[in-house]
Formats: sequence, structure tokens, C-alpha cells
Amino acid sequence: NSKTSVPVKLRQTSPDVWRCEYCSPVTGLHSVNIFFAGKLIPKSPMGVNVAPVSDAKKCRAYGRGLCPTGVRVKDVADFVITTKDAGEGVAEARCIGPGGVNLPVNIKKVDDNTYKCDYVPKNAGKHVVMITYGGKEIPKSPFEVNVGPEKESAIRVFGPGLYGGIVNHPARFTVDTNGETGAL
Repeated sequence: NSKTSVPVKLRQTSPDVWRCEYCSPVTGLHSVNIFFAGKLIPKSPMGVNVAPVSDAKKCRAYGRGLCPTGVRVKDVADFVITTKDAGEGVAEARCIGPGGVNLPVNIKKVDDNTYKCDYVPKNAGKHVVMITYGGKEIPKSPFEVNVGPEKESAIRVFGPGLYGGIVNHPARFTVDTNGETGAL
């Protein structure tokens, strides 16, 4: 009965079982006190962390591994997921290759708002990368990546400037020579 108490809805589902529900208007650590016959039950109070709702729409993903072209068989196709202002949640990524084959996606949490990810395609053809945050798809997901055949050249080209542009705005792309000699 303090100023921060929230009401609890109780519903008896059988003679010995009660369904309890509360809805906290604030985030943070809450103390859930459970009384029976006027006394605290064992393990009560319980500490419960109430997190903000996750908003997958605030997430972004970018990188070579999500571009429509530019990835070849056996390349490390990397990308980054950012979750700034998206609330609490877990970023997950799946990659489905030709024939519906699931490819492993490595996901490494760099900090509270950044995940570095990669996968290595084994076959040429259409790959679909699906990214979710808090169980919901992020904007632009799923990403279709057309993986090209393995090539002996180490030179890689990728970026949005290879797929379209806007008048009077820079169209950027990257050329990674990976140590090969020559000039652009």
C-alpha cells in the first residue's frame, strides 16, 4: 500500500489455484509481495525487472552481407544491426540459402546497441536474411542477397551507390582490393 503499488487482478481458476496479473506503468526493479492468509509466502517478495517495450521499427541493419549483389560463395558476408532507442530485446538473424538450406549466422553483441553479424554462403543463388528484434522483423527485413559464384579475384565491390541514386546526393560504394595490385 505505498504510492508506487499497482493493482493486481486475481482470478480463481480452481479451488487451489489463482491467476494473478499486474501491469506496471514504470520500468525498473519491482518488488512483488505475495501474501496468503495474511503472511508472506516462501521466496516472497520477489524482484522482477520490468523492461520497456521493444520497438523493432527503431532498429537498422546495414553491411555487405545484406546488399542485393556483391557477395560470392565462401565470402564472409558481414553486417551490423543497431538497436538504439529500440528498448529491451534480443536481435536474431537467420539466413536461408538456395533450396531452403539454413546457414549459420554468427551474432556478436558489441555493446548495448550494436550487434556484428556474418555468414558464409556455400552455394551461388538467392539467399534471404531475416532479422528480428524482440521477436518482430526490423525495417527492410527480409533482405534478398544474390550470391555470385566463387571467384579467384580478391577484389570486392559493394554498397548502395551500385543500385540507385538520388539527384544531387552522393551515391557511395566501396571497392576493397584485399591486397591486389593495380589502380582504379
